[in-house]
Parts: sequence; C-alpha cells; structure tokens
Amino acid sequence: MRISLSDIPREGLDLQFEMDPAALDLEDSGIKFVAPIHVQSRLVVMERTVYVSGAADAEAELQCVRCLVAIPFPLRATFQVNVEPRESVSETTPGELHELRREELDEHTYSGDTMDLEELVR
Repeated sequence: MRISLSDIPREGLDLQFEMDPAALDLEDSGIKFVAPIHVQSRLVVMERTVYVSGAADAEAELQCVRCLVAIPFPLRATFQVNVEPRESVSETTPGELHELRREELDEHTYSGDTMDLEELVR
C-alpha cells in the first residue's frame, strides 16, 4: 500500500488495511499463509521523517515434520520505524562499492512524496 505524505494530517493518520501474502514474496520461508494479513498502523510526520508504528496479524499453516499434519499458527509482528527521505541517506555513485554499517541495515526510506507500507510489513 502506497501513501502520499501530503495525505497525512498534522495529528497523524491511523490506517487499517489487508495485504495479500503473495505480495510479500516469502514463499522460500517455508511458511504458508492461509489468509490475508491484517495491518494496523499509525503514521506521524515529524519534519521530513515519518514515524510509523503498528502491528501485522496473519494466519499461517506449518507442517509437523514428524507426522506431516498441517498446524494452524497465528503470527503477530509489531513494528516501530522512522522512515527518512532517500536523499538524506548516504548513497554511493553507481558502480561504487559501499560497506554497510550496522545501523544502515534497518534504515527505511521513501522517495518523493510517497512511501510504501508493504515494504515495512515485509
């Protein structure tokens, strides 16, 4: 789900939406999702940084390795992230190698006036 920053009021924005698990591209994880993913989130803009918090709930199905029976497994993931404009994050020129610092591994960015909430849920 894409959201325009200009659509977020000063007091913040509460969003609830469903995601198709196939959109997350997690087939190789060994987890089979059996229902849409329900996402609740709160977005607050602070200057050019967007503070996003929320939770994602999903129903998965795992297979017992002993008896091969499918087992329902509820999943809940909470998140709290700061999303920064892409131009404020250090970038390299094309072809130039850049060793990631530990703090860069969890950086989330947006470009222009739009951010992708599905990427945060992934």
